[in-house]
Amino acid sequence: MQGVLDNCETESLGPNPDSFCEEHITFRDGPKCTDEATCDFASPILLEKLRQIQPRTLPDMQAGISPEATDVVSSLPRGTCTGTLLLPPGVAAKPPRPPAPPPAPPELCDDDGAVCGHLNDGECDDGGAGSVYSLCPYGKDCTDCGARVSSPPPLPPPPSSRPLSPRWVECGRRNRCGPQVAGWAIPDARHEVRCCSGTKLGAMWDKRAGCDVWAESDGPEMGGCHHGKTFEEAEAVCAGAGARLCTKDELASDCTRGTGCGHDRDLVWSSTELMPSSPKPAPPAPAPPPPLSLPPRPPPASPEAADVPSPLTSYRRHGGLNCQGGGGGMMIDAPNSPVATNVDAAGCAALCHGTEGCAATLHQSADYTWVPRLNKNCYNGAGATEVAIAMTGSSEVCLNMPLAECKTQCILVAECEGITWANSDSDDHGLCCLRKDITRRECDSGGGEWDTHELTRRPVGTRGGCWRMSGVTLSQCDAQNEGFDTYVRDERPAQPWWQTTHFAERVVMPRHYKCAASATCTLPELQNVVLPQLEAAGYSVVNIDWPVHASPDALFMGFGIHSPYDVDPLLGTTAEWDAFVAEAHERGIKVILDFNPSYWWTGSPTFKQAEAHVRTFGASRSRQPAGSPARWFRWRSSCGSSPLQKPPDDWDDLNDFTMDWVYSPDAEACYYAVWGGTGTPRYGGQPTADLASPEWRAELTNILTHWVTNRGADGFLIDAPPELLSAPGNAPNFDMSHALVASYIRDVIVDPVHALGAAVFGEIYNLQVPPIAKQFDGGRNTDMGGHGNPVVEGFPSLVHDMVVAQDARGLEPLLQRTVDVYTRWGIVPRTQPHSGGGRSLKGIKAAATALLGGYYYIRFGPDCSSPYETGYGASPAGNEWPGGCFGDWSAAPALASTLIAMRSSPALRPGTPRTKLALSGEAATRAYAALRMSEGTGALVLLNFANSQSVQVTLSAAALAASSIRTPQTPVDLIDGGDGPPMNGGSWRVTLPTRGWKVYGVVLGGR
Repeated sequence: MQGVLDNCETESLGPNPDSFCEEHITFRDGPKCTDEATCDFASPILLEKLRQIQPRTLPDMQAGISPEATDVVSSLPRGTCTGTLLLPPGVAAKPPRPPAPPPAPPELCDDDGAVCGHLNDGECDDGGAGSVYSLCPYGKDCTDCGARVSSPPPLPPPPSSRPLSPRWVECGRRNRCGPQVAGWAIPDARHEVRCCSGTKLGAMWDKRAGCDVWAESDGPEMGGCHHGKTFEEAEAVCAGAGARLCTKDELASDCTRGTGCGHDRDLVWSSTELMPSSPKPAPPAPAPPPPLSLPPRPPPASPEAADVPSPLTSYRRHGGLNCQGGGGGMMIDAPNSPVATNVDAAGCAALCHGTEGCAATLHQSADYTWVPRLNKNCYNGAGATEVAIAMTGSSEVCLNMPLAECKTQCILVAECEGITWANSDSDDHGLCCLRKDITRRECDSGGGEWDTHELTRRPVGTRGGCWRMSGVTLSQCDAQNEGFDTYVRDERPAQPWWQTTHFAERVVMPRHYKCAASATCTLPELQNVVLPQLEAAGYSVVNIDWPVHASPDALFMGFGIHSPYDVDPLLGTTAEWDAFVAEAHERGIKVILDFNPSYWWTGSPTFKQAEAHVRTFGASRSRQPAGSPARWFRWRSSCGSSPLQKPPDDWDDLNDFTMDWVYSPDAEACYYAVWGGTGTPRYGGQPTADLASPEWRAELTNILTHWVTNRGADGFLIDAPPELLSAPGNAPNFDMSHALVASYIRDVIVDPVHALGAAVFGEIYNLQVPPIAKQFDGGRNTDMGGHGNPVVEGFPSLVHDMVVAQDARGLEPLLQRTVDVYTRWGIVPRTQPHSGGGRSLKGIKAAATALLGGYYYIRFGPDCSSPYETGYGASPAGNEWPGGCFGDWSAAPALASTLIAMRSSPALRPGTPRTKLALSGEAATRAYAALRMSEGTGALVLLNFANSQSVQVTLSAAALAASSIRTPQTPVDLIDGGDGPPMNGGSWRVTLPTRGWKVYGVVLGGR
């Protein structure tokens, strides 16, 4: 229907008029009608037939279109026929018809019951088989045939067709659906069924107070419960019971709650239909039309040209999340029918803004094609060159992961041209190896085990396909692939602090940090000594690692949870914590918590209560009391082949992994342990809370909420998220459950914390496990790896090598394959500088990191011994941790003014665009220059890696003209203050000192 209306024009006002539209539709308000309410149709029968039209193939609008051919009209993309009809390639537009001679006076209808005969295959007939009829419009002509008959032959029933418009799905009971979001759903989506009726249809039908309808979910009239039905199926269920689907308002008013099937926690189909966004129809003349009640539509042009987003809304990017393929999006546009095919992300957002009920967009950012080469094993010397996965640092290392994730790891490495893959015990999991320079004829046979998949990259650039969505559940979106980005409209928090300004973070582990030369840290010392130091040094975030009441310090660094709601008494009291946070906020410093939400201590009173309940009620969760902490952990009555025993509560457990069952004599059962373990055959590790438990998921959300709302935390850094226990089975395979962990992290941790305005970062190293990394607000860009690779040559070490070599040419490629990947995902890289070398070497590395590396943070030492008990051993050189000693960071004074100055320029926020500027002469090797941009302002970042001489940086007039820097102007020195060298339209020069840097604020906008 809407396709016909969008592509009809009147005889006199359109350059491509159509006779069918001219003769059978009356246009009330100009050359087009926007919906049924703004048009008059020749008959109700015609209107019903138009409603049944389904999109088909190419349009045929060159000649008069009979009613039998109207299904073809609807196939034009919506919005393309707005004054000028867009025709298929190679088809010429029909020129305007010359004015027709005045028609003969038509035969007028004077009987509302009369029927006009229509055309049959273009010929007038007597109303026999094949004719199409309409009721005679009173006072109007009967059409060209002019025939009237008293009654037409009965029409065959209209063909069944799925509704084209999305329908609203609502939570079965208010505030019970957790992360599931009510919204518009396409009719092919699958949701639950509840029915409403104006009368009581049976004994089980219930009418709630304040409601006008009776409701049921599983009464005999409905044939029991109905799960996962399409809209048509749901509508048929209710119709078969003599009822109807409930409206959106009836569901939202809880008129159906408690009617069974567990649907109180599900999204349920309603009968409420998404109507096209349009102005209200004008009232009858002579009254003037009312003002529009909705925002105006985008300008009447092809959607391909809509590149400016509405200023009324904002869209937050979730890069690499495909909410169409993963099932998390309620699609307005069908998968093979994008609303536009060649728009940028801003234009896609504008199309969403012009659509009532649109809550998000899906935008194609690149096109990756994979061709499987079955039974081919390609490796060094046999048809391919091996490539390192980013998190490993070694081309000889292959990792176990899902197939889709393996392909993503290849896409993230620019030189990767394919993967060699060994299936495990299922079709989509196995051993992943990256490859380039693939020559298939030289590869070995795969022996029935190995396959090779070749990659073709076709970057779309900034323009691609656009789909609209009426709702999004991010946890259900496909995060294992690249090439599609989801943009969520008006996502909260509206102005996330970690994205809207530049922050520098200092990590402090109070149990291992000396606040003064002879004093260890307590909360009062942190407040009175450390906070002033951090403010003076330019830091605006302090990460306390960690403040939760925990186990003895010897036990895995004191990470085991004792009581998750309490402040660690070794640091201070709750009142002292609150005073510390208040002082930090007064100084403009955010407070975040480093926290492992699943690592518990055997000595915790909570775990001992869990053991007692397991001993009494058994290892089965279903038999344990509701509300028991026993339900937070994973238990078995037998440990299988594991010989491990629970260690004593005061045992010096190590930083290691158990990944096995551990027998607890106090529970007379076995608990699952991820972390801890001593390396001896006797003792296992500490108990791990289980994200597969709904009781623990609810408790964890409550814990995080408590620290934000009651203790003032501004965010969290979640420790080791890929190892959070959630994988099913008695021998959980963590590598195969990344998508499941990612879903829980989004639902249980990230979304609830975001709702409070706080951040959630993840201990994700160097693009480790993309499906999980994409859920967080930031990941670590460091020299630490993952999957058993504790040290890699990452961003800090590579920048160190460049500075030592006095060669900055590799900096831009390094930024592109590290920082820019995080930026594409819509998250911030948390990048720390390398600490090796003298003061000047440390300074230039730290400056490069802070100015270009995203979210700057440090957590290195040298290490200090804990005053409480021993802990970690020596740290790797250049990447010391965990806390540091008083006065340990020798480059801090040199960097302080830079960190402070960075807050003054929006262009230096994490994720802002960066353009490398070409240099010449010696500066092309020794120096680096880039323009960063945001909100009409720019920041020129200039670095000198030379260790013994100053370098003159020259930006040619051509380079300045090609950039968006306005000339003439006088740049502002953002670090030292005052004016920089003026830009007068010619070449611009500045001298950088040895291992020095400059940052100039500039105005953008060209000449």
